[in-house]
Amino acid sequence: GSEVEWDAFSIPELQNFLTILEKEEQDKIQQVQKKYDKFRQKLEEALRESQGKPG
Repeated sequence: GSEVEWDAFSIPELQNFLTILEKEEQDKIQQVQKKYDKFRQKLEEALRESQGKPG
């Protein structure tokens, strides 16, 4: 396997990796949240419109 030899890195380097990963993770989470917020808004609009029409 292509296992990373973590021993080859210094502690500061490893901590730096963690910081970068956490930032990436936050960015991804925000992207997903924005996407779903838009989706939810469209759904709610569609619901309101369909409820506003006489059956």
